[in-house]
Amino acid sequence: GPVYMARNVGFVAVDAPGTGESPLKAAPDSERIYSAVVDYLLTRDDVDPARISAQGVSFGGYWVTRFAYSDMDRLKCACNWAGPSDVWFTEGNLLKTFATREYLFDFAPAFFRVFGASDLDDCLARTAKMSIKALGLVDAPLPPFLLVNGEKDTVAPIEDTHLILRNGTTPRWAWINPAGIHLARSAEWNDERIMDEIIVPWFAMQLGG
Repeated sequence: GPVYMARNVGFVAVDAPGTGESPLKAAPDSERIYSAVVDYLLTRDDVDPARISAQGVSFGGYWVTRFAYSDMDRLKCACNWAGPSDVWFTEGNLLKTFATREYLFDFAPAFFRVFGASDLDDCLARTAKMSIKALGLVDAPLPPFLLVNGEKDTVAPIEDTHLILRNGTTPRWAWINPAGIHLARSAEWNDERIMDEIIVPWFAMQLGG
């Protein structure tokens, strides 16, 4: 937020489906919550409708991608910072993710809650419907779109970044750190540097200032 505000760019933070105060659980059509935010922004005199953009981090990057596919005509540009798209939602990957020690909490029950799932089988059935392949979106157009990730990401598979980058009918940009783990982090690149030197300048270029 402060990084954008320093460049005179306002921002709105939105709880992702299934988290915080979001009224929706994660489901194949839950990206509509972001369209509702745009509906509201367009009622305000202090918002330039031609410069509305979106950024999402980790699983939020998935939702920004879904939002950008569904609301392309109203977004100036968007950035998926290390979000999943396809492989991440497969049973094999999710079972591995549930067993990881990278999270500082018990990931499985927290993730079940995001989807409103009652148990593992219910969760796997719900997540299988979330892939952009399952939703038929792989070849769909996007607004100007930036993908940021680390080649060694063990949370959001780099294959999911490449899937979006290499398909579709509109140009995409990518910044991939060969030494980066999740969020493209490495010894030389922390979150602050990635924001300051990669993501925010890209938005400034797209927004014209």
